[in-house]
Amino acid sequence: IWLFENRANTTMKDNFPITVKGTGIGILLESSSRAVLENNRVKLDNTDEAEVGIVVKNVYKTRLLSNRVIGDGITGDANENIGMEIDASPGNLYCNNIFNNTRVGARVFGGSTSENLFRGTAFGDHDISLHLQAESVLGTQKHSQNKWLGEGGAVYDVSSVAALLN
Repeated sequence: IWLFENRANTTMKDNFPITVKGTGIGILLESSSRAVLENNRVKLDNTDEAEVGIVVKNVYKTRLLSNRVIGDGITGDANENIGMEIDASPGNLYCNNIFNNTRVGARVFGGSTSENLFRGTAFGDHDISLHLQAESVLGTQKHSQNKWLGEGGAVYDVSSVAALLN
């Protein structure tokens, strides 16, 4: 499913389960705003080919609620087997989403500040649960009730000098 350059209020809710059997992406929100993605299920069936369950790229004022991405194992190459990818998408609400059994649970690029609105996310087994790329910003996440339920922790790709400057 691909939502591209949409500015109208749009809801994608309770869709049939989406299975990515080979190379591909389950749901792609790109260059859009005011969308609601709620209660969708994405299955990544092939750890060596499936790319990302949900991609949010250049999106703002959007709500992603109670979505689930399940993989087929925690292996895969650098750009494969990722639950959700957030790229240059500030001001969105990410609440009660579930990522399990993927190489990376959620990966963030660029200015994607959500200030305490990345909430209640459940991370199951992953090689890396939350991956913040260098120069990415997710913002303050105090008391956001995210759950770390399995293997794999958070990684922030920045040097200690850059972290001190920020």
